[in-house]
Amino acid sequence: MSPHPPRSALQVAALIAAAAPAPLVAQRRVDLWGVASATAAKARSRYPAGVEALSGFVLGGEGGASWGPVSLRVGYVHGSLDPDTVGPASRDHTEGFVLLGGRPVSGLEIAAGPHARAYVTSAGTQRWLFWELHARYETAIVRPLIHGYAELWNAVAGQVNVAEGFNSGRGGTAGIVFRPKGGRFALRLCYAIDETRLGSGKRRETVEGVTFAMGYGRW
Repeated sequence: MSPHPPRSALQVAALIAAAAPAPLVAQRRVDLWGVASATAAKARSRYPAGVEALSGFVLGGEGGASWGPVSLRVGYVHGSLDPDTVGPASRDHTEGFVLLGGRPVSGLEIAAGPHARAYVTSAGTQRWLFWELHARYETAIVRPLIHGYAELWNAVAGQVNVAEGFNSGRGGTAGIVFRPKGGRFALRLCYAIDETRLGSGKRRETVEGVTFAMGYGRW
């Protein structure tokens, strides 16, 4: 499969960027934010012959900018996962993403962009590239201190450098954001899971984790 994004993903990103009327955007300033995170992660590989499981901690960061209803998010995480079952070798786990989004209504963000992941072991490197469409909704639970949010995504295309071809990918996140005194400093606790199917479902890769993050800005 070509590493270039599918035309549908480019069209979605273009529509998102143009979602807000120009006069409205022009009245807004650029708002920057940044986050540092730590995740207790688990990875499972399911084959017809059995299951391989690994776990460990990954550290990362996210940052972005919003300009009125238009937003840009980037993220990167890296860590080492050790085997929980007999068979797999320890692996370095690295991933990153870039998402361009827009907010058609208050609390809802629609975004699209690439998500890359790499597994590095003594046997070599597995590389994954997905072009994803995201939908995220956030609402106040205890205004203005605590907000809750949920995010779902689906891969509209993907590429992997393993024998089994890419079939599908999807995932989701749910969490809470706490802002002391309703200010710009914030803490976040969330759970995320995603699953990738390869080789017509003969191989399934699942990654899940609980993340604690702290940062500054309206993220």
